[in-house]
Formats: sequence, structure tokens, C-alpha cells
Amino acid sequence: MIIIKLQGGLGNQMFQYAFASILAQKNKTKVNTNATVIAGTGLNEANGNTGGDVTIDTGDATASATVTVGGSSNEGTLPDCCECAASPSATIFENGTKTTNTVTQTDIKNVSAEQKNRTRVRTRATVKAKTGKNKTNSNTNGTVGTTTGIAGASVDVTVDPSSNSL
Repeated sequence: MIIIKLQGGLGNQMFQYAFASILAQKNKTKVNTNATVIAGTGLNEANGNTGGDVTIDTGDATASATVTVGGSSNEGTLPDCCECAASPSATIFENGTKTTNTVTQTDIKNVSAEQKNRTRVRTRATVKAKTGKNKTNSNTNGTVGTTTGIAGASVDVTVDPSSNSL
């Protein structure tokens, strides 16, 4: 939250109000990811064959999940406070003899900036790679062979950080 005490003439107050509204920046990022990836090879059956060779050759099973979340960002440019107003001037009139006049000008320039980022990432990944459980039962008069591939699984979650630039 930015709090600005408006001071000075109308021009300065308008500048202060505009300046305050420029600098309040806030980002909230919420990401919920549910990823389910299943790869399978296997569960093959070659049963009850007679008079020949029986071969089951399963390939590889690979499952992968990749989740990438980009961070939020704030960028702001502060105006130059020296551009606020022209040089002050005062005119004194209707003075009598032996009159003392005093002119006081107060020029207050406060600069405050606030930038916030909040990122919440929840990732639930279920990754399965299955191979095997092949059946070669009750085969006669031949050779029986079963070759099972390789099962591999991977999960990659990347969350880029949030950034503020002023």
C-alpha cells in the first residue's frame, strides 16, 4: 500500500496523486497442475501354440512429464521529481510605509514505490512406465522366448522466479 500526503498547490497535488497511482504494482500467480502420464508395454499373451516357436518381444516404455511456470514481473519508471513545477514567484502589493513582508515556500517531494510478486505453484505428477507381465503358457513342439524392454519415467518441474524492476 502506498500512502501519499497531498501537499502544495493543485498542480503538485495532481502530480503526487498520479505518481502514487503509477507505483502501486502487484502480481499474484497461482498455478495448479495435475499431470498423469502412463506408458506401458507388456501384458502380452502367446498361449496354447503347437508346432512352432513362440516369441514375445516388447519394446521400451518411457513416460515423462515436464511442467514449466514463468514468474510474474513488475516494471516501473519513476518520473523525475524535478519536473514538478516551474520556479516559484510571489508578488507583494498594497504595502504601506515600514511594512515587512515574508514569503515562505515549502516544496516537499517524497517518492515511494512498492512492487509485490507472489507466486504459488502446486504440481502433482503421476508418471508410470510399465513393461513385463507377458505370458507364454501351454506351448508345445517349439521354443518359447520372451524379451522385455526397459521402463523409464521422469518428471521435470521448473518455476522461474518473479522479478521487480524500478
